Amino acid sequence: MKTYFVYQAYGRQDILNECAFSIITLLKQYPDSNVVVYSDNKAFFTKIFGERVEIVPIDNQIIQRWKGDIDFIHRVKIEVLLDFFEKYQAHCFYVDSDTIFTGSPEQTINGIHKHEIYMHVKEGVIKDKINPIFKKMYKFLKQHTDVPVTSEMWNAGMIGIHNDYKNKLIDVLNLTDKWFKIYPKHVIEQFAFSYVLQCEKPIKATEHYIHHFWDFKEFRSHIDQFFDSNPNKSYLELMELELPDPVALRPKPETFLDKLKKIFS
Repeated sequence: MKTYFVYQAYGRQDILNECAFSIITLLKQYPDSNVVVYSDNKAFFTKIFGERVEIVPIDNQIIQRWKGDIDFIHRVKIEVLLDFFEKYQAHCFYVDSDTIFTGSPEQTINGIHKHEIYMHVKEGVIKDKINPIFKKMYKFLKQHTDVPVTSEMWNAGMIGIHNDYKNKLIDVLNLTDKWFKIYPKHVIEQFAFSYVLQCEKPIKATEHYIHHFWDFKEFRSHIDQFFDSNPNKSYLELMELELPDPVALRPKPETFLDKLKKIFS
């Protein structure tokens, strides 16, 4: 049974560019990848990738339906994966568009075939209340659920699961719908994935070869410039170019010495 890399990208051009860029970094690291993109702009991806990338067409009507009665944008991801499993009967390696591959995913693909479960990175344990989000989640879980506060929160920028676990996504969807009505925050879908999958077995990380720049959206302008500077090139030609690096371009945290220099300059 095949493993597919699954993306969603629709709407704004910078999101489409971001997804195409991620796929280019993937194919550069792992040329044998099977890739499918849920998108409302097949022409854009076909221009770059030809038939190398499969497109599942979606439109605003489908997207709105997948947002559900709670009108939650991150609910769409769950519906995309449910639709993927129904259409493809394969294993799933889902990736958000705001990612790049810095190494080969081959070991993870082998793990998925062995029923291992993957997400991007462990962000912490809810009970430790290491940030304001965890503090609020702790309170929510205590007051409204029987979910243990010892549960882990994982980043859902990558989700890798065997086809046998596809029915677990129904649990993710139901919990998202239930919890969002009580606690309408963006992390609900992420925690629903985290909780359901860790109840199945320990989750493994992929942060060592996937960089998720969710907190560095400014990098999109560099991606846009990359494509604007290289119009009408195929993915094979683009792969040969020097690709912008979000790790190198990310602004460094301001040090105490930097602050002093500003004060006395």
